[in-house]
This record gives sequence, structure tokens and C-alpha cells, in this order.
Amino acid sequence: MCCAGWKQQGDECGIAVCEGNSTCSENEVCVRPGECRCRHGYFGANCDTSERWAVGLDSREMGVACERGGV
Repeated sequence: MCCAGWKQQGDECGIAVCEGNSTCSENEVCVRPGECRCRHGYFGANCDTSERWAVGLDSREMGVACERGGV
């Protein structure tokens, strides 16, 4: 039997459980009972910004700056 907040996997209780008000969003992973962190590739207060999107935005912004003679 596992302690509260943990789920059994095989012989060990190694899976953290985040449920109720602590349920993780689609872009988060449960790391400890009731504690979610952003999945790899996502960031921000709600883990709703992906690195791919941010890099693409930065690249476009840099392109506009260069077209205008910026650095």
C-alpha cells in the first residue's frame, strides 16, 4: 500500500498523484503529490508557451529588425 499522494508501479510507489484542485494541465507533469511542473519544451506561469513558438517568434522579430536596419 502506498502513502497518500503516491501510486504503485510494479513493486514501488513511485508515481506522484496530482488530482482535484492540483490536477496538472496538458503541458504539465506531476512531480510530487499536488505539485506540477512544465513538461519539457513548455514554460510560463501556466506552462502554455512552447519553446518552439517562442524561438519562431524571436526569429521573426529579429528578421523585421534586420530589414529596418536594426542590429
